[in-house]
Amino acid sequence: MENLKDVLILNNFNFKKQFGQNFISDTNLLKSIVSASNIDKNDTVIEIGCGAGTLTYEIAKEAKKVIGFEIDNNLKPVLAQTLYGIDNVEINFGGGQGAIYDPRAKRKVPIKARETKNLISVWEEAPRNININTLISANLPASVNLPVSNIIRERNKPIDEEGDFVVENASFDVPGEVIVDNEDSTLFLLSAPEVVGLLPQWLDRVEDDSFPYSGVSNWRPPLQWTLTTNDKYYGTHVRSAYVIKSGSGNQTATWKIPVPDAGQYDLYYWVYKPDELRRGRGRRGRDPAGGDAEYHFKIRYDDDDEDGYINLQRSEEGWSLLGTYFFNNDTVAVVLSNDSKLRTVTADAVKIVRRQ
Repeated sequence: MENLKDVLILNNFNFKKQFGQNFISDTNLLKSIVSASNIDKNDTVIEIGCGAGTLTYEIAKEAKKVIGFEIDNNLKPVLAQTLYGIDNVEINFGGGQGAIYDPRAKRKVPIKARETKNLISVWEEAPRNININTLISANLPASVNLPVSNIIRERNKPIDEEGDFVVENASFDVPGEVIVDNEDSTLFLLSAPEVVGLLPQWLDRVEDDSFPYSGVSNWRPPLQWTLTTNDKYYGTHVRSAYVIKSGSGNQTATWKIPVPDAGQYDLYYWVYKPDELRRGRGRRGRDPAGGDAEYHFKIRYDDDDEDGYINLQRSEEGWSLLGTYFFNNDTVAVVLSNDSKLRTVTADAVKIVRRQ
């Protein structure tokens, strides 16, 4: 199991007084609790209040099965990470009374490498979201919550057969669309961090082969570009982005987009709203609806620079239009600076879509 403090920071978890949350991280104490319970492989254990899953993890190693109940839905990504790879645990979220359990709402779907499946489930009422936990694969993050917002209401249409169906020769490429993500090392560049003092210079010369992703605190953002994960970031394999503390514009992230053919293109940036915007207030208590919530871009093409701005408060999360441009058959550079009134700046993904 990963370090609990790192897991909580990585998933931006905040403790709630009304739930009396206090998580045990001492492994010896956890093992003593399980040992005193005399649990063996014939037992099915019901745990009320799983918390961060530290005790759940130790119980699962000794029990046949663990059925847990947790009222705080914000612990879903935390539990998905602490219980990663444990297949004898079932966690039920929510504290509502009178809810009827539907086995279709929680099930395991085996998917082979390089396989695509179409999952069809028919419901009387529209679901609000879908939570996906990757139990074995190395996808990051381990839990992804997808809002359901593209429901089309139709009448007199035959109901599709429910089930899981393998899709042969599946392709998700959109004609005329080019996406460059922060994980594309050959097309994504970061400015060199400012180095002050001899110790940081010496540390920079030491080769670092450690895990590349780190937890980021919204209250103490990193002073240099730091790679982290979040289920609301863009990603085909890893939902990641680089985060840095806002500053004077001295630090930049650059996406180099190859333009296949000359023509008119819409340019998009993947928007992630930081916590300060989710709470409805900007930095130092100011209303973020104006320029305080903007990211500043430079769009470089045809030996010229154009300024571009995206207001994160007014934009929806996901792809947000940065502008429409005529690009020649060349490479376009999109540069994001850390010049912002928000606490942090996030560099994720950009894309161009050719207009017909």
